[in-house]
Amino acid sequence: MAFVGSIRVPSDKSISHRAVLFAGLAQGVSHLEAVLPSADVHATIDAMRLLGAHVDLVPGPHGLTGTVEGIGCA
Repeated sequence: MAFVGSIRVPSDKSISHRAVLFAGLAQGVSHLEAVLPSADVHATIDAMRLLGAHVDLVPGPHGLTGTVEGIGCA
């Protein structure tokens, strides 16, 4: 008998920082979900905005969700 279903892993601060940083430095638009809404992740979001990234993350059912338009560092 096969098991069918899904599981949601809780948001992680370290992965949330990396997702925001990589998306902010990438070229184009990244879609993020389940970003941990902690104070230091918000500080990372603010830092990416100061560097020129357009960050539009809003509270969702499982953390912050939305888009990041990166500055395209090569």
